[in-house]
Amino acid sequence: MYLLIPIFLSIVVALLRGKDLSRFALQDRFKAPWLVILALVLRVLLYIPPITEYALQLRITPYLNPVPYFLMVLFVIVNLHLKLIRPALILLGFGTLLNLVTVLANGGFMPTRLDMMIYTDTASPEIIAKLQQGIPDCHTILMDESSRLTFLADNFPLPLPHPFAAVFSIGDAIIGIGAFWLFQSIFPPKR
Repeated sequence: MYLLIPIFLSIVVALLRGKDLSRFALQDRFKAPWLVILALVLRVLLYIPPITEYALQLRITPYLNPVPYFLMVLFVIVNLHLKLIRPALILLGFGTLLNLVTVLANGGFMPTRLDMMIYTDTASPEIIAKLQQGIPDCHTILMDESSRLTFLADNFPLPLPHPFAAVFSIGDAIIGIGAFWLFQSIFPPKR
């Protein structure tokens, strides 16, 4: 949810800069836009508690969690031909790749610092208790001494009102910058 913040800010800045949000500069030029839609749908589905619980019971969550990252990296690769947005796509792809590598290195889950989860109030006491028992939640595990690539994991607090409070990673920050830049690039000036 917190990635909506850079998108929202980018739309506000685009309006202030006189961009025409009713026209899309690269309409019909994106290849495989369904990759983004599929990645977002899968990511949202994995946040729905009954689906999360079912996926965890089937022990398929570690295999499903990397898929949206992979789909987004693939989308970036197939659209690098779009020179107008190439820098933004590279940032989006790099941030997503950092998250993908971190998730893969940690068995399909993103390690998160407990102190930051408590500070940002992003998890209920029940979820925190479950995580402390070593039971993953959706795509999160608690960071501990066995966690890999911890410098790329969810380390940074964003203590905002819900639903925007979050603990985020370096990859998430780069994705946010890339998303902001992308939205500045794809809308043309008003005529």
